[in-house]
Parts: sequence; structure tokens; C-alpha cells
Amino acid sequence: MEELFVVILSLLLFAALIPLYLWKRRQDSRTPDENEEEHEVPRRETVVRATGARRMRRRPAAGASTSAAAASVEEIVDESDDEAAVGEAKASTKKEKKRQEREAQRQAEQAARDSRYSKQDKYAEMRRRKDEEREAKELMLEEEAKARKAREEEAAALEFERWKGDFSVDAEGTTESEVQDGSQDLLSNFVEYIKNHKCVPLEDLAAEFKLRTQECINRITSLESMGRLSGVMDDRGKYIYISQEEMKAVADYIKREGRVSISHLASKSNQFIDLEPKAQFVEEIGNVEEIAVCDGQDYDETPAAPPPEQDDCNGIFLSYTFMSRLKEYPHLKNASAQAWAFKAQAMVLNAGDEELNAWKMFIGFQHKEILVSASRAVLVDASDFPAAVGNGTYLVGSPTADLKTSIETAGDIDQISVKMEIIGTQFGVKPPGVPMPRTIRLENDGHKCPAPRVRGKSVMFVCCKRDPKYKAKKAKKTKFLPRQKGDLSFSYDVTQAYPGSYLAQVTIDNNHPLGRLDHWNLTWEWMRGEFIYTMRGAYTHRKDASACIYGRASQYYPDLDFSQVMNCEKKPIIADLPPYLANDTKVGKLPFCCRNGTILPKVMDESKAKSIFQLQVYKLPPDLNRTALNPPMKWSIEGVLNPQYKCAAPIRVDPTEFPDPSGLQATVSAIASWQVVCNITRPKVKQSRCCLSFSAYYNASVIPCNTCACGCKESDTCNQNARAMFLPPEALLVPFVNRTEKAKAWAKIKHFPVPSPLPCPDHCGVSINWHIDTDYRSGWTARITLFNWDEFAFEDWYTAIQMKKAFPGYEKAYSFNGTSLPDINNTIFFQGLKGLNFLMGETNGTKEYDPRVPGKQQSVISFSKKHTPGINIQKGDGFPTRVLFNGEECALPPEFPRPGNAGHDSRTNFLAVLFVAVMTFVLMTDRFHI
Repeated sequence: MEELFVVILSLLLFAALIPLYLWKRRQDSRTPDENEEEHEVPRRETVVRATGARRMRRRPAAGASTSAAAASVEEIVDESDDEAAVGEAKASTKKEKKRQEREAQRQAEQAARDSRYSKQDKYAEMRRRKDEEREAKELMLEEEAKARKAREEEAAALEFERWKGDFSVDAEGTTESEVQDGSQDLLSNFVEYIKNHKCVPLEDLAAEFKLRTQECINRITSLESMGRLSGVMDDRGKYIYISQEEMKAVADYIKREGRVSISHLASKSNQFIDLEPKAQFVEEIGNVEEIAVCDGQDYDETPAAPPPEQDDCNGIFLSYTFMSRLKEYPHLKNASAQAWAFKAQAMVLNAGDEELNAWKMFIGFQHKEILVSASRAVLVDASDFPAAVGNGTYLVGSPTADLKTSIETAGDIDQISVKMEIIGTQFGVKPPGVPMPRTIRLENDGHKCPAPRVRGKSVMFVCCKRDPKYKAKKAKKTKFLPRQKGDLSFSYDVTQAYPGSYLAQVTIDNNHPLGRLDHWNLTWEWMRGEFIYTMRGAYTHRKDASACIYGRASQYYPDLDFSQVMNCEKKPIIADLPPYLANDTKVGKLPFCCRNGTILPKVMDESKAKSIFQLQVYKLPPDLNRTALNPPMKWSIEGVLNPQYKCAAPIRVDPTEFPDPSGLQATVSAIASWQVVCNITRPKVKQSRCCLSFSAYYNASVIPCNTCACGCKESDTCNQNARAMFLPPEALLVPFVNRTEKAKAWAKIKHFPVPSPLPCPDHCGVSINWHIDTDYRSGWTARITLFNWDEFAFEDWYTAIQMKKAFPGYEKAYSFNGTSLPDINNTIFFQGLKGLNFLMGETNGTKEYDPRVPGKQQSVISFSKKHTPGINIQKGDGFPTRVLFNGEECALPPEFPRPGNAGHDSRTNFLAVLFVAVMTFVLMTDRFHI
């Protein structure tokens, strides 16, 4: 069995080897050419032709077919074995074909890379040739430029030799002088002067070289054509030199930017063109240099050395040093009207052994000076710059208000002195004169200053010392400045402080015996970005949070509800609450609040001479700590028909003390307190808001209020300069528009002149008539009548009458409450009795065609001649010399009634006036239920 198995296995192996043998003989029987063709066929088939090209394939040769037929005859195997051998041959052929395709693709990629490298090499070669050509061209241009420059210099020398003889001095408008160091030096100086100054007024250039202006223009034009100068000649008579480097810088910028607008180029040209003079033109004024710069203001920043008297001063040393000035536009021939910008330096030095608190320096300017700025100082009235100080001004320190001694600071100059850089404008002093003040002095109490001394022309100094005769009042020792006295004072007290906010209370105190405020409006200016979140006892006229939402506040307080913010304005306007909100738990419940803005003098009611309100203030970075507290600045307050107050800057004072709100016998101190002092001032152009008319029993006419006593409008077609026409007594009861016909008729009766056009009205809201009613041997009487021509009423009104000769004889007022105030310039103070303290506004007449009726109050006043012997009523001794209504000073007529036309008729007319006034008052009282 085993032998049979071996035989069968051998046969099977032999049968398997037969196809291999036949395939090997068929391969060997092929010619070498046929093998090559068989390998090339797939390679040619993969070649890609252009679009539309014909694709061709090479067919096998006929010899190859014959050999294949011959080989098939020799096959001795059966048909199935032959088919298997053919399948294996096809598989091998397919693999070979794929390999050849990959090889062909690799060769194609290699050919593409070779082509790309070849193109790059050609571009690099071309670029190198172009660079060589450009360098050669630039070199040639440089050589040509050098040659051209040499030719131009040679031509310039020839041109100079040709016209240098023309560079001479004409006699017109100048004086002859010798040519300095030859024509060549003169030409060089001419060119260097222009180059060094950069911007040269042609008139100054002509004056410098003793030429006419037109000749300077011709010289500059010739020098520009020669290449010696380059620049611009403007229409203001100036030549601006611009170097070639500066022009090239501008041209390069335009090339670099491409498209540039004229405005943009003008703003950028300042970076390329330097207009600062290389050698400044200096004019000596005393020991100070005045520097003139084209179209600018440049000053000599080096002040004169301090005088040696400073070291010898044992007190307070003051100095004023004029440093420089510059002519301002417009340039005028009238020296007195020419404006000059000047710069000066003032100094206050504590050279004594006592600390100087709240220093105040007076500078007696006298040349219509206008201060534009003063570093480390403010004006004493806290007014803004620019400020007219032609009559002198007072400066106080800010922030350095106190000067310590050298002993306690080891000679620290910053703590014992303050230097103020002053810049302003002055008129009328032509160089070489120096505009110095007439005097300087220290205004602090207890110091005495001699007349100042002057060194040279520009330095003034004085040493002020303690007055040995001065006896200072013993004041309470305070850490801060003592409280000042004024007509009206504000106290700004911080009662609660937090890192980002604080609570403040503002107290307004009326200290003037005749001062008053009605419907007051208070305004100030925040300096650190603060805003008011809530208020009690007052409100702001504008409740708007837009400035906070669109400003820094919303960035720092992103979660704050700004709809509840009271005001975000930098200058809020604050007003008092009306009385019906006094007990409101949200905005009221404060003492001395909610009186509709009325603050009375202490003579009337001391409890109503004060007003209080509170506010919650939010702060902004960097003031985010409890002690970063800054009061508002530039305080101002005004009312209706009230005095005009001028307020100073806030000063830090000792914290205000309040009674403990719990009722215990204790005091609570504020965290920090500031005081603002205001005083009543009279404006330069006095335009009152009330006026006075005079009348007497011995003259039938009334002398009315002056024309435009309370101001006139420019649009008024009436005569603003004509004197007011005399009136009949009954005309005082009707408005001015209804007085015209009465005044003209009265003038016709009394043969008075009638101006054309007619005089303007007084435009006063309140008018007062003072009438001399009787005059006897033992005494006399007067009648005062108040007329309110405004629509609003005055509650708790008062009027003050100042009498010079008749004051000692005052006895009684019958319808008013009259008080004699001898300590206040012999003043009689009148106010309404209970039920008569309300001065009504103007109302309509009883019928439609009746004129409007003013509100009025009237009283008779009796005087005795016992204490005023020799008084002459008919010569004007019975008329007041000064009248105030609610604190506002009233305008007085320019003359008194003179004796004439006296008699019963005149008195009868005034009795009629009195009767009509009384009846009207009764009707109005019944109508308004007073």
C-alpha cells in the first residue's frame, strides 16, 4: 500500500511540472525584439496627447504570430492545463503594466520640476541684469548731479560778481551805513540771517540790513533762482525758509503714503519742517531777554536772580519779576491800543520764624492787564480766567495756602515759598518800556509792608514784617483755617464717608442785616467727576442721568441703577423744596428746609435766616477711599429781586459740630468741613430791579423813575437817553403803556417839553413812591407806597430807608412795622404787619378795558423836628438817600421836587391817589381773602 501511495504521489507531481515546463519553453522560444515590444506597449499607451490629437497604438509584428502558432503545435497537454497557464501569464502581465505606469508618472513629475527650476533660474538672471543696469544709471546720475552743482556754483559766483555792486543802502526811510566786511560777508549774513531765523518778517529783514522791503523781496527771489535759498513767501509779509532736506522729507512722505489730502499733509508737515529759530533774536529789556518767535509765543524761561535783599529779610518777602512779552494781533500803530502778551513771576517767601496761614498778595496792575493764568494761585473772588485786573488784584494760594518756616522744615524751599507763573495781556507800554505794577504788598492781618523797591527795570520786591502795634484777637486754636465772616456763608460738611461715596450737608447762613434771598438757585462745579445720587431738602432743576450712562460713571458702576440718580451734570442747579414737602419722609424731614427758597435777614426772623439740605455724592477713580474728599468749586447763588452775591473759593475749616440726634447732651463732629463766604457786590453797570419816584405836597408833578432805571433792550425804539417826563399823581396807578397819553397831556398843561422819540420806560418790576405829605413847625409826615408790577407776589417783604438828616426824628409808621437801625447807616426797616406782609402781583382790572392793577402797600410815617433842628424839607432833607427792597438797592431819581404850584389842588390829587389806593387794597383784600 505504501509503495502504491508513493507511485500515485509521484505521478501527480510530474503532472504538475508539465505545464511549467511548457510555459518555460514558450518564453524561451520568443525573440528579444518581441520582448522589448511587449514592454514598450504599456508605456506608449500611457502617453497623454493634446486635446484633439490622435491616439496611436503599435501592433505586434507578423513574425510573432507565426512563432506562437508553431509553439502551439508542440503542446502535448490537454486543453484545461493550457488555460491555467494562460491565466497565470495574464496576471503577471497586469502587475508589470502597473509598475510601468508608476514609473512613467514619476518621470513626468521629474520633468515638470526640472522645467520649473529652469524658469526660476532665468528670472533670477534677468533680475540680476536689471539691478546692474539700475546701479549703473544711478551712478551716472550722481556724476551728472555733481557736475551740474559745480556748474551752478560757478554760475552763482559769476552772478554774484555781476550784481554785488547793487547791494547798497537807499536813503528812503533809512540812514546810510558802511558795508561791513565787504559784499561777500554782507551776502552771507543776509542768507544766514534767513536760515537761522527760519521765519522772517520782511519788514524786520529790511530794517536789519537797512534796505527797502521790495529790495529784500528781489534779493530773496534772486537767491532762490541761484539755489542759495528755498522757501515760501506768504501773504502776511513773512518769508519762511525751508531747507532741501525738509522738502525731501515731505516728498518722501507723499511717495510713501501715495494719496494724501492737503489738510492731512499740512498737519504732518510740522513733523518734517522745523520753524524754531536756530539763533533767536534777542531784545534786552532791563536784565530780561524778550524772545521773538514767528507766529508763536516763546518766553525766556530763566527768571532773574533773586535780589540780595531776600537774604536780609526777616519776615515775608514778596517779589514780582517781569520776564518777557510779545506783540499780539492785531498789530496797531497806536501804541496805547497795542496788545502785548507778557509773562511774569510772583513769589511769596516766608523768611520769618512764624508760620504764614492763608497768604494773600496784592499786585497793583495798572496797564489794563488781563490775567490768562496764574499757577499755584487763584483770584480771591474765585472768578475764572481770563480776568480783567487793570486796577489790581488779590491772589491767594491754591493748593499751597500756608507757608511754613524754614526752622520747622529744615529749609525746604517748597514748603516755605510759592512761585506763581503769571501769563496775561497788557496794553499801552511800548518797548523799551517795561509794564511793571505800581505796587505789591501782603494783605494778611498783622503784617506791615513798606513801599516796594525796584531793581533794574523788571524786578520789584518788598519785605513785610509783623506790625508790633497789631493786637490779634484771641481765637480758638484750630487745626485748619478759622472761619471767615461774610454777608452769606455756606458750610459743606461731610457727615458720612465710604470708599466710593459720602453724605454731605450744606448749610446756608444769612449774616447780613439787610440781605435776603427768594427762590434761590445754587450752582457749583464738580472738579473730580462726582455726581449726585439722592438729595433731601432740595432738588436739582434737571434730573438727568445721561452724562453718567455715557461717561466714566457707568464704566465703574455697571450695576448701579442710574434711573434713581438725581443729577450727573458738572454744574448742577439746586433749588429749595416747597413747603408742602417739608414733612415728606423721602425728601423732607430736615430742619430749616422746604421754604421755597426764602432766606430772610435776622432782623425779621432769625429762625428763617438759614437753609439746610443734604446730598449723597458718588466718587470716581482714583478717589476711591474714605479720606479722598473734595468739595465742589465755583459756588454761585442768586434769587428773585435779591442782592448780587460774589462767592470765594471753599476753604478747609475745623469740622462742624452738631447736637446729637438722639437728644443726649453730646455733640457729633463732621468728618470734614469747608466754608464758602459770599459778599454782596455792586456790578460795574448798575441795573437795579426796583426804582423810586418822588413827589411832595408843594409840587403838583411827580418825578418818576429814571429812564431805563432797570435796564433797556437794544431793540427798544424809544429814546434811552432822554429824561423821564413828569407825571400827574394818578398816573402812578397805571402801567407805563397807559401813562404815555397822561404824561403828554400833563406836559401840555404844565408847558413841559416833550422829547421825540419819547423816553423809554424804567422796566422795573417794583417801584416805590416817597411823598412828602405835610410839613409843620414841630414835625412832618411822609407817605410810602409800594407797587408790584410783576405777576408773582412777595411774601414777607421788607424795605429799608436810609435817611441822613431826618433819621433822628423818626417816630412811627402807622400801617407797617417800622424799626430804627442806627447801627446800620441810620436805616429805618419797614415790613408788613400780620395780614399785610403779602405784596400781591399785578392783576387784571375790574373790566376788560381797564388797565392792569399793580399790587400795592401803603403807610404814613411821622417825623418830629425836636431832634433835627434846622431841617429843611423843601430843600430835600425829607427824602431818603438810599432805599432797599428785599435786599435789592433801588434806583433813585436825580432830583427832588422843588417848591412851586403848591396849593390845595395838589394835595387834593394826592388824597385822591390815597383814596383810590386804599379802596383798591380793600377790594383786593376781599377778593383774595387775606
